[in-house]
Amino acid sequence: MKGYKPWSEEDQLKLIQVINVNRKPTGKVDWDKVLLCFPERSKQQCKSYFNNILKEDASLDLVTYHRWNEKEQRFIVDSIDSKKLSWEELVRYFPTISISTLKTQYHYALKKFGLLKEKKQPQMFQEWQNELLKEPDVQQLIRQLASQFK
Repeated sequence: MKGYKPWSEEDQLKLIQVINVNRKPTGKVDWDKVLLCFPERSKQQCKSYFNNILKEDASLDLVTYHRWNEKEQRFIVDSIDSKKLSWEELVRYFPTISISTLKTQYHYALKKFGLLKEKKQPQMFQEWQNELLKEPDVQQLIRQLASQFK
């Protein structure tokens, strides 16, 4: 196990450069290749430092960080809801963003714009449930169970 060593400014810049070079087309980082440039560090140290410290620093010009704007969010929602584009087609408009991240942003945008639909039970299921609750045997069973919890 590799011990903890503070990150120097030189190491920070090197980490950012190596990450930007070793980015896959999907936008994900190939951490095994990044690790080759930091033999004194573990993969977890590199990932954690980047994701928890460097990525949050607004002064850094990182390829990995994407601040979503309303226009992009509406584009994602409109494209998917109108079935103009599939997820695979949509990712072409955001080359550094993974499909998983796009889906997360889609659901976030639905909530933000108040478009998230409540899950409703199918009408047939609701009718069946109502009919079942009218059955005398079911009502007796419900009363027995309720009396146990009094």
